[in-house]
Amino acid sequence: MTMPVHKRGNRWHYAFAIRGVRYRGAIPEVRTKFEAETKVRNSIYEGRYGRPTGEHDFLKFVEEVYLPWSKENKRSWYDDELFANVIRKNKLFQGKTFAQISPLLIEKFKKERREGLTKKEEKRSSATVNRELEIRPLAKVIKG
Repeated sequence: MTMPVHKRGNRWHYAFAIRGVRYRGAIPEVRTKFEAETKVRNSIYEGRYGRPTGEHDFLKFVEEVYLPWSKENKRSWYDDELFANVIRKNKLFQGKTFAQISPLLIEKFKKERREGLTKKEEKRSSATVNRELEIRPLAKVIKG
């Protein structure tokens, strides 16, 4: 069984998902890929898996951290406000932590938005839905 470990700089890192919960982290005490794989494999077998990343509430982060940062640092902050409202109003993201936002959840969101109608009773294009997800740097967090 090969483990998803990779070297970044001088540290080994692991990244995998179990039952839709993402686990990522560094393993600073190992020197080789074999040691890193062994350490992660042992953690899995012992039921520790490391610790799930992203335990913070996603919508709370958007509201309290990202939007104030956007307003202070970006000329396009108004677009971020509009797109954040779309994400805030969507029930799929309510009560979710970063670790609970999976690719399947994102695809459900995209499908729901594409099938829904605009105020003008028209279908949204795929490009519009993608723009709603492209709140940077928030998109990096959502898309993984």
